Amino acid sequence: MGEEASLGQWSRGFFMGHDWLVELWDDYTPESLDEELGSYLMVLSFFPTGNWLKLFEDAMHSYAHLGRSIQAAQWSRHKQNILTYGIRR
Repeated sequence: MGEEASLGQWSRGFFMGHDWLVELWDDYTPESLDEELGSYLMVLSFFPTGNWLKLFEDAMHSYAHLGRSIQAAQWSRHKQNILTYGIRR
């Protein structure tokens, strides 16, 4: 499997998407998660083969969980702003 294979293309796109979101996520990711997030990013942005596929799958699930947690935190903050200030942002 190489860089031009479907999973290789996905990995490249994933890295570009993460790079786009990183500024938005900074407010919701404590520094204590930097190393863990970095390891997910490293695994997901490479082109997995053989035994790496299980590690890739685990990293994908963990990264998705982190994304859902950030989404929940953003929604909670949004709801609190509406209730407190009547502000929608």
